[in-house]
Amino acid sequence: MKHVRAQATAEAGYTRIDVEPRLAPMRNQRRADISFVEPARTGTKEIWHYTDDTGGHPLCKTHFDPPTGREAVTPVHTLNVLDQDKANDYAFQLQLLRSASAVRSGLRVIVYRTCSFTSLGQLGKGMVKWLNGAAGHLKKVEALRMVPRDDGLLPQQVAGLFRFRTRAMIQAAILMGNACIARSVGL
Repeated sequence: MKHVRAQATAEAGYTRIDVEPRLAPMRNQRRADISFVEPARTGTKEIWHYTDDTGGHPLCKTHFDPPTGREAVTPVHTLNVLDQDKANDYAFQLQLLRSASAVRSGLRVIVYRTCSFTSLGQLGKGMVKWLNGAAGHLKKVEALRMVPRDDGLLPQQVAGLFRFRTRAMIQAAILMGNACIARSVGL
């Protein structure tokens, strides 16, 4: 998943993309999986994006509805649990980032998104916002080029194709993850 999102982030035209490698198990894993910068346009703030991937299976016991112990009624229960857990994990680190002098002076904005997904292919709010934001940024980049494309596509069409292709690659990454899990248990 991280590879697919990093590739799409670069394709969307963001700069200073940093993909964090896995650390040793005993080290603190609380850092963004992918961070990137949306450069400041004239008179605007530079936006630093921090994103973290997390996945879960909706029928896993840890994602059942706590009061009843049964499967959650709302279809987004698992995604909400994943998002809330990550928000709690990263609260202190984000507070440190947002207390930096560049942020306090208004030159930089810190945006954090948990890009959650389920093993059944459902995408969380943060993942959808990241995808739509990347497509919107690509549309702006294409519009700034002001050069006719060889394929004749408008910036809106390029962004739409990007969104469709990236969603397909995300779904394929989820399927590959499911296949790895199935192979590891002997299926």
